[in-house]
Amino acid sequence: MSSLTLEPQRDLVIIPLMSTVLEIEKAIESLPTKQFFELVDWMDQKRDLEEDAYDNARADAALAEGGPNVPWEEVKKEMGWQ
Repeated sequence: MSSLTLEPQRDLVIIPLMSTVLEIEKAIESLPTKQFFELVDWMDQKRDLEEDAYDNARADAALAEGGPNVPWEEVKKEMGWQ
């Protein structure tokens, strides 16, 4: 994997493509500590957004199926949460 290349006259940064998880892991391992933790924070936010989108899509699909609605109190009892 090559490092970043700066073109001094055009201020162009060329970032090599990483095509495998192994290449990404190696790049992450080479990060300075501060940048590593910035990446971790970004990944946490990204995961939360992706989980929310996934959950919302599943809820929308369940609503589209139709059928009877079950009151929340009944669901909690069935799950042993009450």
